[in-house]
Amino acid sequence: MPRDAAAGVAGAQGEVAAVQHMLQGYADDPGGLVAEDGVELFVYRWTPNGPPRAAVQIAHGLAEHGGRYARLAEALTGAGYAVYADDHRGHGRTAKTPEDLGFFAPQDGWAKCAADLWQVNRRIAADYPGTPIVFLGHSMGSFLGQDFIAQHGDALAGVVLSGSNGKPPAIAVLGKLIARLERLRIGRRGRSTDVGRGAEQQRPQVQRSG
Repeated sequence: MPRDAAAGVAGAQGEVAAVQHMLQGYADDPGGLVAEDGVELFVYRWTPNGPPRAAVQIAHGLAEHGGRYARLAEALTGAGYAVYADDHRGHGRTAKTPEDLGFFAPQDGWAKCAADLWQVNRRIAADYPGTPIVFLGHSMGSFLGQDFIAQHGDALAGVVLSGSNGKPPAIAVLGKLIARLERLRIGRRGRSTDVGRGAEQQRPQVQRSG
């Protein structure tokens, strides 16, 4: 097997092993939360040996889930940090059925996702009173994080935003228009093959080095 391919396989196996290790310890401590509208939020929690020096709250990106951050969480717990990561609405194990994937809520879905993050934050504060909390948001999670900071910034000791942006460019108006037209065409729970195909074509190619 080529060296770069072997490295990719080894990395994938390591991620799977980390997730499996986390889930084994998670079974006795589900840590799930129920949102204000009754949605059950699946929350991953990794804890260090001994009192944490701080807690890290992770908000994952679009079309992924909190379990993808297991390897990062293991590194952080090894350094003495507690780590929490919820599966957002329509993602991961919070989505109870395939039809729920990608669907936030019938109304005000974005605001409800942001409110869910606050609920997770309060859970962390209850678990570890007085412990500093650092927010880490990636991609979509970083934009949820910007909303979170505006509303609850005083609850955080620090923020890390990955794959984020500031003011949307002018072309974003066109993107929103296309999304709205697609929603009208296929419904709120419909799946757009046109938009998905465009995203796939624009996905950057990652090349691993051995």
